[in-house]
Order: sequence, then structure tokens, then C-alpha cells
Amino acid sequence: DVVVAAGSLDVLMRRLMGNPTLGLIGARLRYPDGQLQSSCRRLPTLRGVLLRGLLSEKRAARFELMRRYLMTGETFPAPTRVDWLLGSCLLIKREALRQVGGFDEDFFMYYEDIDLCYRIAQAGWLVEYHPDVEWVHDYRRQSALPGQWKLRLAHFRSALLFLTKHLTKRGWRASF
Repeated sequence: DVVVAAGSLDVLMRRLMGNPTLGLIGARLRYPDGQLQSSCRRLPTLRGVLLRGLLSEKRAARFELMRRYLMTGETFPAPTRVDWLLGSCLLIKREALRQVGGFDEDFFMYYEDIDLCYRIAQAGWLVEYHPDVEWVHDYRRQSALPGQWKLRLAHFRSALLFLTKHLTKRGWRASF
């Protein structure tokens, strides 16, 4: 569901391999219609998970907490350190992946990319968003559609797994 722009992998690989502290990098993503996707974000909080899980996406977007989480309206004139990137475009340094043990298989679906980015950052590596490289991602957000309660439940369970797994490291205050 991703269209990789010609030459973009080379750009990302050069950046990744050229910086010894960079552990993971991702590109700017756009929907097939050209609209920008929110593909780099801040870490989720319990309050944000509840807002996103209980309200429609449109209603949740009215809250400053959600706009901050999604980094709505932020511009990125250069590669920027971020908390996490969507899993549709992650280039990971082998050493960083080995150090954290890869993806956590406890995440059946959803939040596995957040967890991986978080653990890589906690291990001392940088996670970076590269806005000069754009890929097209047919991101459907199936769990946000009406009537998709099983997917919404899986999303919510993964969110709670992430928060409980890392809560003691971040503290209750930061997680709420």
C-alpha cells in the first residue's frame, strides 16, 4: 500500500548510515489524492488514547491534546527528531534493531511501530522524520470507520498494552 519514490531509498539510506546516532528514519507520507498524512507523532497519552477511542476522529481533532499528538500544523523544513513514525515507512539500522530485540510480538496489530520507535529511542538512538523524501501511502485507517468495533477494540487494547508496558518509565503524569 506504499509507492516508493524513485531514488528515495538511497537518500534515506545515506542519511541513516551517515549518522552514527541515527537508529531509525522515515519519509513524509501523502495519501493517493496528494493530501499530507500525519506520519510522525508524539508519544500517546492515556487521555489521548481515550479521546481517540471514544470520539470520532473529527470530534477528537478539536482537542489541543490531539493536535499536539498528531503534530498538526507543524512544518518540517529539515530532517527532525520525532517520537515515532508510522510503520509504513521505517528504515532501521540493523544494530539498533538487534539492540532492542526487534518488534514486540505481544502487539498483535497496532502500536507495534510506536513501541519499536520508543524502545529504539530509549536505547539511545535517534528517530528521525525526513520531510524531503515523500512516499504515497494508501492509509485507510480501517479501525476509525463506523461499525469497525473489533478493529477499534484491537487498537484500544494495543494502546493500553503500550501505555502499561512503558508507564513506569514515563511516569503517570507524562502518560495522562
